[in-house]
Amino acid sequence: MNSDSFQTRPATIHDEQALLRFTLDEAQEAEGRVENPEVIGSAIRHALMAPEERARYFVVHREGSAELLGHVSATREWSDWNDAHYVWITSMYVTPEARGLGAMSALNEAVDDYARAMGSPEVRIYVHKSNERATRAWLREGFTEAPYWMGQRKVKPLP
Repeated sequence: MNSDSFQTRPATIHDEQALLRFTLDEAQEAEGRVENPEVIGSAIRHALMAPEERARYFVVHREGSAELLGHVSATREWSDWNDAHYVWITSMYVTPEARGLGAMSALNEAVDDYARAMGSPEVRIYVHKSNERATRAWLREGFTEAPYWMGQRKVKPLP
């Protein structure tokens, strides 16, 4: 099957439970993490209610079927260097039975359409360093390693 066998659409509040299941499975598979379903469910619900403020979700299914086979979420990051938003893929999950068949490509096409609509110069993603399988999949999708170092630090609480 190629990506023409799959259809994508923006997620709705009716997809909340599937998105929760996909996100929990993604955390477990990608990083071996068991996340709090209540926190993730709340985050997904908030994003679905305010996609421009949080994240935009897209879901994928086989043509002619309503069964969801995965999702992608994307956020925007403002660039004053380009006077445009970059689009970041913040999560993606495709069910094991749909992997390697074009579902990921279909989801990436949905993100590209979203990015084009807002004039974004590129789509970006970060992947956990230990997630070699995901890195290979993203490389097959045309992503290249970026020349940026990524860091993090906790926000210091007020005294």
